Amino acid sequence: MVAIEGEEGMAGMVDSEAPPPVPGPRRAIDVLVLSDIHLGTGHCQARPLVAYLEGVAPRCVVLNGDILDLREMTKTYWPDTHAAILARLLGLAQEGIPVHYVTGNPADALRAIAPLAIGRLQLHHEVVLEIGGEQVLFVHGDVIEHGIRLPQVLRRMGCWLYHSARHLDRISRACGWRSLNLVGRLQRSPRVAAHIERFEQACAGHAAARGLSTIVTGHIHTPRARVISQGASAIRYLNSGDWVCSRSALEFCAADGWNLRRLDEHGQVLADGAAPSPASTPAEDGPGVGDLAGAGASS
Repeated sequence: MVAIEGEEGMAGMVDSEAPPPVPGPRRAIDVLVLSDIHLGTGHCQARPLVAYLEGVAPRCVVLNGDILDLREMTKTYWPDTHAAILARLLGLAQEGIPVHYVTGNPADALRAIAPLAIGRLQLHHEVVLEIGGEQVLFVHGDVIEHGIRLPQVLRRMGCWLYHSARHLDRISRACGWRSLNLVGRLQRSPRVAAHIERFEQACAGHAAARGLSTIVTGHIHTPRARVISQGASAIRYLNSGDWVCSRSALEFCAADGWNLRRLDEHGQVLADGAAPSPASTPAEDGPGVGDLAGAGASS
């Protein structure tokens, strides 16, 4: 277990068509959580992430799965921005900042060697960190989703629809057309929204079974901060979203707790919100659920 103390945080290469980020003072944060970056694929919105990472100075980093997409990446696609992101994250570990890499489903090869520690870079299946005096569980979430009963044909159909929508969104951006946001529309459909709800409830149950009150996940590309009731327990569910559609991250600072950040195409904070606390939010759905991000991905 790793403890993140409660005091304030301590104070390249890019795509040829994009100007390098302008150096400036970095915003200090205690914990930074990123997931579902999918480096090595054309779906990754790398340039805004390069700018965002250049603007923050975290004391601890959690990479909550699907950072490298080992299933889809090829030898012929590795842009300078992807190299810059990897260099920045590895550079943080070289500077002595703890970097926790939680394995995800497109990186089964990494699961074969986890747990593993190389200096300040640590590889986990899941990890519990003490943050602000509270034990917090970090898990990517794909294994939890597999525990949800769903006919195999529906699971495969859902994956096919998602990947098809993602490819069409990428083509529309590459052609300079108006954003279709097919992935966001798909996530807002009643059936997909119902599955996301089942996933979030299952994650809350997973945390409750471990005797923990906060769980941080990724996997479903849906940034969210809410409190979910599990019997007599109130579980804070946090999802850091993705860098395919949402351009979102989770930050923790001792001064104001957890915040869910959404970024624009230039890597600047577009919207954010303080995550609800299980101690201060009623443990019931409906009015008792603090939903900061909504079910759909941002355009």
